[in-house]
Amino acid sequence: MLKHLQSQHPFFFQTTVKEVKTKSTKRPLEDYIESPPSTSIHPPQKKAKTDAVKQQPSLSKYIGIKDIFARINSFKDGGFQSNQVSNAILYMICKDMLPISIVEFEGFNKLMSLVAPLYKVPSKRTMTRNLEARYEIMKNAFIQELENIPYYCLTADNWTDSSTQSYIGVTIHYLNNSKMTGRTIGCFPLYENHTSEYLSKSIEKIFNDFKIKKEKITAMITDAAPNIKKACIDLLGKDKHLI
Repeated sequence: MLKHLQSQHPFFFQTTVKEVKTKSTKRPLEDYIESPPSTSIHPPQKKAKTDAVKQQPSLSKYIGIKDIFARINSFKDGGFQSNQVSNAILYMICKDMLPISIVEFEGFNKLMSLVAPLYKVPSKRTMTRNLEARYEIMKNAFIQELENIPYYCLTADNWTDSSTQSYIGVTIHYLNNSKMTGRTIGCFPLYENHTSEYLSKSIEKIFNDFKIKKEKITAMITDAAPNIKKACIDLLGKDKHLI
C-alpha cells in the first residue's frame, strides 16, 4: 500500500507525511510556561498545600495571656517600663534644660499617649522628687570617683542673672585612667553681698559637701575680680590661684 501511494499518488503521500510530522512536533516551552498541560494535576495540589502551611502562623508567634498582663503591669507605677520611661523623661529635662512642668504640657501628654498609651505621665511634684533622688545617686557616684583621683584643678565664677539672683559656678578637671575628664560640680545660689569672705565660705562649703580635699587641688582658676581672687587666695594660698 505504501509503495502504491508513493508511485501512484506522490502528492498525497507528501501531504500526509507532512501533516503527521506537524502533529507530532513537540510543544514549545513557552506554551508550558503560559498554560501548563491539563494533565499536570498533582503539582498544583502540592503547591496549594505548601502555601497553606506557609500561611499557618507559627506557635512561637502567639503571645500568652500572662505575657500580655505582664506587659500591662510593667507600665504601672514602679514597673520596669514605667521606670524606664520616667528616667528617659528626667534625662531629657536635664540634658535639654527643660522645665519640670513639661510633664503638664498638653502637647507632651498627647505625644506620650501615642507612643506609650499604657504609661501614666507623673505629676510635676513626683518628677521633682524623682529628680532630687536621681541627683543624690549621681552625686554619690561622683564623690566615689573623686576618691580615686590623686590630683585635680578647679574653676570658679560668680554672676547675677536678669532677675538679680546671684550664683557661683564650680567645675573640676582631672585625669581618670589617663583620660582628661571635666565635671560641672554645680551652680549654687548666693544670698549675700559678694565679699571675698562670703565667697570663700561659699566655696569651702561646696568643697565639704562634695568631699573635695584641698591637698589634692593643684590650682583654682578664676577671673581677675578682686573679691573672687582674694577668696581663693585665702582658701588655698597664693601659689594655687590662677587667673
